Amino acid sequence: MFIVIEGSDGSGKTTQFKLLAERLRAAGHEVDVYDFPRYDEPSSYFVQHYLNGEYGPASELSPYTASLFYALDRFEAAPLIRQSLADAKIVLANRYTGSNMAHQGAKFGKPAEQRGFFVWADSLEFQLLGIPRPTINLFLRVPADMAFELIKKKAARSYTNQMHDEHEADIEHLHLSVSTYDSLCRLFPKDFKAIDCALNNKILSVTDINNSIWEVLKPLLPKPSHPGHSKTVNLISDAKKISSRPKIDEGPTDDLELKDVSLLSLNSLLGQGFAIDYQLKWPPANEKARLTYFIPAEFSPKLAKKYHSTMDKLATFGKRVNKSLDVPNQKYASHIAPLATLVDAKISGNPQTLKQLLSKASATSLTELLQVTKQTGAQLKEPQALKQIIRQMAASRLGANSAAPGQGVKLLSATPRNELDLLADCLYPYSNLSRDEIAAEVDGWTYQQKANALKVFCESETRAVLKKIQYRFEITEDTLTLASLAQSLLGADAQFQAPSPRYGYRVPAAIEEAALDEGFIECFDLSLELYSDIQAAGLDYLAAYTVLAGHLQRWQFTLDGEGFFGWLANEPGSKVIFEPLIEQIAEVHPLITESVKKSLTNERWSQPKQQQARKAPEVRRPTKKRRSQSKK
Repeated sequence: MFIVIEGSDGSGKTTQFKLLAERLRAAGHEVDVYDFPRYDEPSSYFVQHYLNGEYGPASELSPYTASLFYALDRFEAAPLIRQSLADAKIVLANRYTGSNMAHQGAKFGKPAEQRGFFVWADSLEFQLLGIPRPTINLFLRVPADMAFELIKKKAARSYTNQMHDEHEADIEHLHLSVSTYDSLCRLFPKDFKAIDCALNNKILSVTDINNSIWEVLKPLLPKPSHPGHSKTVNLISDAKKISSRPKIDEGPTDDLELKDVSLLSLNSLLGQGFAIDYQLKWPPANEKARLTYFIPAEFSPKLAKKYHSTMDKLATFGKRVNKSLDVPNQKYASHIAPLATLVDAKISGNPQTLKQLLSKASATSLTELLQVTKQTGAQLKEPQALKQIIRQMAASRLGANSAAPGQGVKLLSATPRNELDLLADCLYPYSNLSRDEIAAEVDGWTYQQKANALKVFCESETRAVLKKIQYRFEITEDTLTLASLAQSLLGADAQFQAPSPRYGYRVPAAIEEAALDEGFIECFDLSLELYSDIQAAGLDYLAAYTVLAGHLQRWQFTLDGEGFFGWLANEPGSKVIFEPLIEQIAEVHPLITESVKKSLTNERWSQPKQQQARKAPEVRRPTKKRRSQSKK
């Protein structure tokens, strides 16, 4: 959406312009602002000389000539505006073509001549120069005499060596420009809307004017791109006190620190758009360290004893791994860390929002989160009807303790399904036709014409094109890898299934080479056995504490094209995960994939796959069977 704030000099445009920008942002919209004329840019050279009187009195210069000065400044800004619109942002401009029509149109004495000028100005800017057309122009109407008194209180202008520019200093011009704005609103009611800023010879408060603007815009606004703030804007009624940035109630922004929280709880928060910082140290380096794993209070004495015994065995083998491989960062031992492991975590975000998030996360039935959310267990448990549906699905489709891991990376959907459907949207900013008319025109092209056009857009406007695409894919990987992935894709929409031993695990090559694979596999067998015992006790929601960080887990991610390709280019360490996904995307969007690879500076994408020195680790299915013979 493209919104323009118009008004005669002294109408308070700048104040309302800044306030509206903040109100839109606070309501959840992405906003780009433009202030015309752009006095800090070279394109305003002629405008500044004109307003300074260097071409003679403004009233004597041809309105057609003066209009060119302003139009060329907007022509220079047009690519930026088109990019903002292509990025699905709201564009907000302080003055635009309407200012030309009003201020220069005021020089005509006859209504017919004035209307002819309006048509000329419209053709010049929107057809000849091709600058974007606004969705709506809001005219802040203040009677000329009142506006002139307000102008006297303004500070000196930076773009002229006079106290006020040629237009502001002319009271007659102010009267005529207000009248011309009224004509624009009458002649073009769909494009221009008047906002009365005065009542009974008194200027309305800043709050009242802004609320009037908001009432006009509210039904026209698109859906916000994010939730915004719970309290939008604290408007100030006294115009003398208003600052350039109104107060917004954003709440506290300190990090939320959690002490002794389990990996399972953190796993339930991943993919929610918050950065989570923690260090996993398993097993504890200090022999006399305090207890480092969570113990659910719901366990019977017998089950609790087996739980402790299993955790001790996992820690003992972890120490053996670290000693044998001499890995200071505990890289391989971390694979056998149970999700019950306690860590200290710092979560960046709004603490109040985070508390709400904790109560809605998939593992919110975990008792350890009660101290953070301060809710009762009854509030946190799943609805009985939902629990019954899940059990029925599991009974008919899934085994109790195993499931096929399936494809490691799978493209679930790509939008649009046909990449050539993007052409109509790519061409839209450059045409005066409707979207349907453009699509009908493109339908008549040959495939080669469509392909060539799409390649041009992909290579010249890569980001704008990629933002129109959306990919949804599924990954089955170990919990550690997915946790790292979720942090590098904070902008992605993620959904994940609860941790489980059902998908199996992989044995790292270093573990096999060190002849530690027998003990490594035994750890996963112990985990599965304890997991099954907890399920048998009717405590399904606590069984995931026994899942190991090396167990495979299944997630879905949704990303736009820019997010996916940009992430891939900047995260070389995850390239192995996504090479199969790139191949799948190339099958659906071959032209886009090929063109984007060429346009990106990162050469990793175009390199041939490296020959792997080792065979990829085999996914081991969960089983209670123990191997009786050692590997020779």
